[in-house]
Amino acid sequence: MILLLNLVPVMIFGATAGLVIATLLVDRRERGRLPAPDGVPNQLIQTSHGPLEYAVLGEGLPLVVMHGSGGGARQGLLMRYLVNTRRIQIIALSRPGYWGTPLETAPEIEQQADRVVELLDALKIEMAAVLGHSAGGPPAAHFALRHPERCLGLVLLSAVLPPPGENMARMIRSMPAAFRLLGFSDWPLRIYIWLVRHVVLPLMGWLNIRGLSQDDARRMVDEIFEGMISVSAWRAGTINDHLRLGKTPLAFEACRVPALIVHGTADPAAAYEQARAAANAAPGAKLVTIEGGSHGIFASHYQEVGAEIEAFLLSLKS
Repeated sequence: MILLLNLVPVMIFGATAGLVIATLLVDRRERGRLPAPDGVPNQLIQTSHGPLEYAVLGEGLPLVVMHGSGGGARQGLLMRYLVNTRRIQIIALSRPGYWGTPLETAPEIEQQADRVVELLDALKIEMAAVLGHSAGGPPAAHFALRHPERCLGLVLLSAVLPPPGENMARMIRSMPAAFRLLGFSDWPLRIYIWLVRHVVLPLMGWLNIRGLSQDDARRMVDEIFEGMISVSAWRAGTINDHLRLGKTPLAFEACRVPALIVHGTADPAAAYEQARAAANAAPGAKLVTIEGGSHGIFASHYQEVGAEIEAFLLSLKS
């Protein structure tokens, strides 16, 4: 979503120039729940404040994944590329306002942490680690801070931490215009995503741009974009995230669980300085710095990032 907001003019141009071709080529998808990959079904539980959608993949140490903007449970399942699902069980939820979880289930970022507790209760899991990616960072951190007795450890991956930096603030200001366009029609987004998936990604792989020469790296980016159709499935959650990102302070100095923070030094959406400050504040936290890494290090550096995350998670068992 962060990338899309910077490329709205490209989307408009693509919509004008390629509408006839795109009509034939872009996948049509019914609004509703997006099927998870690998035959993993999305499921629902009823929490104290409404439905919560989730999917479970693998076995072993439980890891709750809180996705970023424009995502859902399917985006959380991308972590299967980074960790061994025979040793780590991924519990990917759709945060409030995304796909099958209505915003009313937990509009406040802190409340989203409380809904994780209800999900763990429903799954009869006493404790779990939590990973927050991008805009999923703050609710994951709140889970660790508010419920340390249920949290084995905290992983923040390219997390958008408060207060928002200048680039993020600018993106937030541009959101109303972007969503007015996307609210009118999904076609600009569909055309843009088709171009990314079928033209841009193969070209970036061939030229090894941003570390996307490896097939799995491109598959991850492809799945993220595929999972963004339709806009109505994630618009409410994304707007809610960006309105609240700078209003939920995080007292990392009070963190009582092991923490791993993984961040790129060239992230345009989430300032590296905030990740470093969080690591300095959280007692015993480990900071993994990806030199020159952007907001997409989950894909461009997935082997390095995955190895760090998996080693950290498996160390929690000992």
